[in-house]
Amino acid sequence: MKLNRVFQNQHKTLGKLELYDDKTLLLRLRCIELPWRNNQVGQSCIIAKTYMARVGHSSPRFGWTLWLQEVPGRTEILVHSANYVRQLLGCIAPGLFHRDIDNDGIIDVGSSGKAMDILKIYLEGLSWIKIEIIDPPKPNWVERNEYIPNALKKLLHKVA
Repeated sequence: MKLNRVFQNQHKTLGKLELYDDKTLLLRLRCIELPWRNNQVGQSCIIAKTYMARVGHSSPRFGWTLWLQEVPGRTEILVHSANYVRQLLGCIAPGLFHRDIDNDGIIDVGSSGKAMDILKIYLEGLSWIKIEIIDPPKPNWVERNEYIPNALKKLLHKVA
């Protein structure tokens, strides 16, 4: 399984969670995480690397989850159902699509519960799975109108 982070800003990290059978893509979901804040507990997404995850961990709060093991500086990092980044404390929330579903200006993930049901079907019979997390290329992709570089601001100011 691969989590390709495709965008990060001060509000969130967006990604694609992909499940492969050897080199064949079986499933592609969307996901959200907290933004990168130096791996601070409860404030940041986790370090990009390869982890082993326990499949079917039963969380008292989230039910069926994936539980990432040996996460540097962190405990209880799960792949679990959540639609909004504000519901996360460092975990990963899969969904079927990215969209600002609550109109707060922050992209969310939709149908997270359904995405978890689909993962459960695909991972049936497995106890462990490897999850490779890959950061986006630098510089990060930028959402339209999210910021204007200083050089462009100066140029626009001169024109006005």
